[in-house]
Amino acid sequence: MTEVIALIDRRLAAQEQRDSRFLVGDSISAADVYWATLSMSVLPPEPEIMPLTRQNKGMLKYFAKNSQIPVISDALTKRIKDHQQFVLTTYCETPAVLGGDML
Repeated sequence: MTEVIALIDRRLAAQEQRDSRFLVGDSISAADVYWATLSMSVLPPEPEIMPLTRQNKGMLKYFAKNSQIPVISDALTKRIKDHQQFVLTTYCETPAVLGGDML
């Protein structure tokens, strides 16, 4: 997983040199959305993006524990975090309430 995170980070760095905030080209692509949503498994989103519910609290707790694994934590750069936040808040419906009882 850390190799994938590092690969994504390098790609975002290269794209920044081109003044692009996206993984591919100059506009949103499926790669951005897929990565932003997949990255939630190691970088849990803020409650404004995915509110805590009785049904998802275990999942979000598990995701938070993943983000604390030292090698994963070290790989999660500010660029990775910023990209996730940017894509989720700009191109995805938030807050993402997938059902359940709000806490």
